[in-house]
Amino acid sequence: MASGGKPIPIVDEEESEEETVLSEEGEGKRLKTQTKKGMEQFLTFLKKYSSQEQKAWTMIEEILVDIDENIDQKNFKDLRKIKAELQQFKRTYFDCANDFLSFLKRTNTRESNEEFSIQEPRFRKRSDIIDQLMNRIEDALLDAADTISRASGSEGSRSQSRSSVSEMSKSRVLLRQKAEAEKAKLAFVRQQVDLQTEKSKIEGQIQILNQTCSAAIADAEAKVFEREESETKSERNSILDELPKDRDVVIPKNT
Repeated sequence: MASGGKPIPIVDEEESEEETVLSEEGEGKRLKTQTKKGMEQFLTFLKKYSSQEQKAWTMIEEILVDIDENIDQKNFKDLRKIKAELQQFKRTYFDCANDFLSFLKRTNTRESNEEFSIQEPRFRKRSDIIDQLMNRIEDALLDAADTISRASGSEGSRSQSRSSVSEMSKSRVLLRQKAEAEKAKLAFVRQQVDLQTEKSKIEGQIQILNQTCSAAIADAEAKVFEREESETKSERNSILDELPKDRDVVIPKNT
């Protein structure tokens, strides 16, 4: 039965001089002899069955034309679509071919048997081609899936690598920041030491100045004292010199 259509009737039995019905296995005892009208009907149905089968096969040929390019591209989605189409076209072609061969066997005339001997090997060859094509697509799908899997693994590795690099970069930044902080701290300590040293120098200088000042004051006081003492002594000597030299000085005795 052709796909999507009604069964095409076989040649009218009344137009055959002999009636020999074939079994489903195509076994017949005698060939039918076609009349002119029966031959016309046979040729009409032969053309229709042949056209249906050829149309179904043409759809498969469309896949064959571009299959090498599609396989080389290893596009997983495209290959899955091609596989689904081939499965559908295969079912359609097998339906048409089986209907065609069944018609030829049922007709069981010399002409139909000759046509059967041509169509049946062709059908087998086309069937082998379809199987080989399907195998190629299956292998291409496996290769494409393997490529995707490897790419995913590689991307995961790259992502992990980028993460590791990011962590390393972050660590380097933290270490650099810590080093800069330590440098700043060292500079501050050095500045503090320098200030303390400068402060100590200033304090020492102040202490020296204070001591110098104290010494100068003491020296000045000593000089003033010595000058006053010298002046007092001079004054006393001057008074003694003014006293009469012949006058006895009675010094009273203590009783």
